[in-house]
Amino acid sequence: MTNGSEITLKDWFAVYPHMNHTSRPEGWNAYIIYWPEKFNLTVPCSMGGFTMALVGRESGKSFYQAALINETFPKHETECWDGRKGRWLKLPPGKAYFAVQFIPTANATWRFTVLTPTKTWTDFKDYHIFIETPVELNATCTCPVETLIERFGASIKARGFEETELWATPEENGCFKPLSVKFYRKDDRYLYVEFAQVKGLDLVRVLMVLGEEKEVVKAYAEGFTAVGG
Repeated sequence: MTNGSEITLKDWFAVYPHMNHTSRPEGWNAYIIYWPEKFNLTVPCSMGGFTMALVGRESGKSFYQAALINETFPKHETECWDGRKGRWLKLPPGKAYFAVQFIPTANATWRFTVLTPTKTWTDFKDYHIFIETPVELNATCTCPVETLIERFGASIKARGFEETELWATPEENGCFKPLSVKFYRKDDRYLYVEFAQVKGLDLVRVLMVLGEEKEVVKAYAEGFTAVGG
């Protein structure tokens, strides 16, 4: 709730292993771990999000759908990409660390659906591994987002990562405005970091993808970016 209005961000993403109509999913595992802390890549001022490590021994697919819903009368929904109901892309085999985090930029009341895992991994044969709990939070962290982005970038470079050329130009859409999109490399590791302002909300979405294969990191970034494609 911001300025007396209530707006909902629907930010739904999923990974689907290769499947056909006669067999169960094979060749994929997902691990529910908070990997940014492990690699000293914790996003400052984040009030929550979702992190996991994924290992695919076969190709799969990513799905991402985002929309802004104005809950005040008259209620209406804005799709982020010209009316499309979601984006499907191919994921190559490989391992990737994936995270979506959210940063508040003003004092407001936030309502979340918290997903509490019932186990720490899945082979995709059982999607019912979370308990959903509604939570209300009064955000008091109002970090200047430009300063936060600059300092986070500096901390990444301090860990030995070097910025490299981005393969695409970020694009503004009906829900998100790009603030910073960077691609880094350190030895055999690649890191994608994206900050995007959520329109109509005092909120920034942060996407991070880390992996050892450039094309795998690129595929996850393209699959779950808020400001591309």
